[in-house]
Amino acid sequence: MEKTILKVDARQFIPFRDGNILRNHQTDFHLDEASLRIDVVSAFWPFMAEVTQAILEPTAFTEMQWLKRIATSIGCQELAEGKTDLLIGNDGNEILNHQLEQTGLPTVKEKIWTEPIAILLNKDNPVNNLTVSQIQDIYFGRISNWSELGGKQQPIHTYQLERGNGSQTAFEKNVKRNHIDENHHEIHTMPDIIDDVAKDSSGICYTFWSYYTRMYANTQTHMIAVDGTAVTDPCYPLKDDLYMIYRKDHPNANLHRLTSWLKSAKAQELIAACYQPERTVE
Repeated sequence: MEKTILKVDARQFIPFRDGNILRNHQTDFHLDEASLRIDVVSAFWPFMAEVTQAILEPTAFTEMQWLKRIATSIGCQELAEGKTDLLIGNDGNEILNHQLEQTGLPTVKEKIWTEPIAILLNKDNPVNNLTVSQIQDIYFGRISNWSELGGKQQPIHTYQLERGNGSQTAFEKNVKRNHIDENHHEIHTMPDIIDDVAKDSSGICYTFWSYYTRMYANTQTHMIAVDGTAVTDPCYPLKDDLYMIYRKDHPNANLHRLTSWLKSAKAQELIAACYQPERTVE
């Protein structure tokens, strides 16, 4: 079967741009003037773009100044150097935390959402459920053949992203600090790791659920249940927290208005609406 890739150009998520694919959400919170610079890691780009379009006046938005898609480590560096005001990303990243500690800045990290981590297998793999313990055993090398899990008689090929990547950090936290070693295929980008599993009937990888449902997917892969629960189930066990990170002593009043609102019940309703997928990938 011919491989089908569901790919969305990140530029299609730029707020207020003609022809963008952002959904329109309603909220009572608005910023008429907002000279803010916000860095967002790729997995959370669609959600923050929709939030921006909902709360900001079009005349206040300046592309690549208000909102910029960036790697976690670079976003942290820009925050430390005063080149950005707010970083939206996941916490627990060793590189990020080390960079922040080195600056000595009074940094605030506040949780605003929890993101599921989807486990992906090749579409031809009959396995459709794994336990957290089995995933740990796979990545630690204690389970090495799919036949041990009800699958075909073939070796398991594990794929991981390079250290410091936000998705990699989130996955390591869930498999108890299993750092990359020579036993795993180390891939540099999320599209590549998804496509590699799409081509490898023995492959397994992971991605943030919102990235797979809104940004990039491959129909030769499929999401599986974990501990018998679907990725959209509130009891799904593999999750990572999404944080806003900023300087506590930042002088911009709009930054503090925005960060205070993002923690509110109304903002949580809006974020939940932004996180609803536009397509189902099976």
